[in-house]
Amino acid sequence: MKAGRMNQRVTIQRSKLKPDALSGNEVMWFDIATVWAEVKGIRGREYFSSQQTQSETTVRVWLRYFPDVTTADQLMFHYAGTDGKYWDIKSIVADKAKGSMEIICEGVECD
Repeated sequence: MKAGRMNQRVTIQRSKLKPDALSGNEVMWFDIATVWAEVKGIRGREYFSSQQTQSETTVRVWLRYFPDVTTADQLMFHYAGTDGKYWDIKSIVADKAKGSMEIICEGVECD
């Protein structure tokens, strides 16, 4: 993994349930780490759903091995044409021997 390609700051976030005033739970996201990563777009599409235009983007993120990341977490970073978007982690391929991991993320925006 070449450090020069990791030119994007990515924040890894984890959710935690917090009781709210109506005896329910509110999902709160907390930063667990901010790391350098390489981000590449894989796929993008637009579709019409629930009387709204939806925009969906899939990206591949490479970063140094970080053992605590799970598919329950999310990433936050700026990608071309987005404003500090939150990305759901769909899959993680970790390679301890090389000290790197590949994360596939998906983001959806509504108009």
